Amino acid sequence: MRPASRLLFALSFLLALPAQALGLSWTGTVEVVATDAGTSVFSGLGIGTKVAASSDFPAVCGAGCSADLPEPNEQNYALAGFPGSLDLGGILNNAVDGNLNIQNDYTLDAGELALAAALGIVIAPGTQVDVWTVGSATAGDLIEWDVALVSLDTTLLSDFSYVGAVPDPARIDFAIFSILEQDVLENPLYEGFGIATLVPEPAAATLLVTAIAAGVARRRRTRR
Repeated sequence: MRPASRLLFALSFLLALPAQALGLSWTGTVEVVATDAGTSVFSGLGIGTKVAASSDFPAVCGAGCSADLPEPNEQNYALAGFPGSLDLGGILNNAVDGNLNIQNDYTLDAGELALAAALGIVIAPGTQVDVWTVGSATAGDLIEWDVALVSLDTTLLSDFSYVGAVPDPARIDFAIFSILEQDVLENPLYEGFGIATLVPEPAAATLLVTAIAAGVARRRRTRR
């Protein structure tokens, strides 16, 4: 294939990619089980259970994205139709919707500080943080999961605007995941928490451009 043909093929591939298709994947181990009512599909999955999950979100808040009513130091964005997946102890669930939450100059409450301490993270009361959270939910919001990327650097987020990109991992101090199963009356049946490890997912476009650049460099070396 000629260089020009390869470039045209690459461009057609990029144009065929789904618009605004971004996602975050993570893995972890359940370290805290706050609720297990015994009637959950996850009942009996205790400390040490492995989990792997993903959540899709758009690069910009456009179709399918809507801002909920703002709360103090917090803004949530509902993401209709953005999928995700959860594997908790081998039990698989697929999401139909998602959400992205922005907490700017946020002060953790007593419950959040206690959860952090249970996970081995000590934060002084009154400490402000910036938090970028993305999550997913099954139909009816019966099962939800999310991962919160927490930074002690309160310049990570400047306001409550939608941020459709995963923050720089180098600026994240810790990531906490949560898993919730509830009944139709929103009574919790299972709640599990742990420290998340982010799974790198380079954008297909970035990989493709890198490959093209490498090919151009090889051709130049060959011609010399």
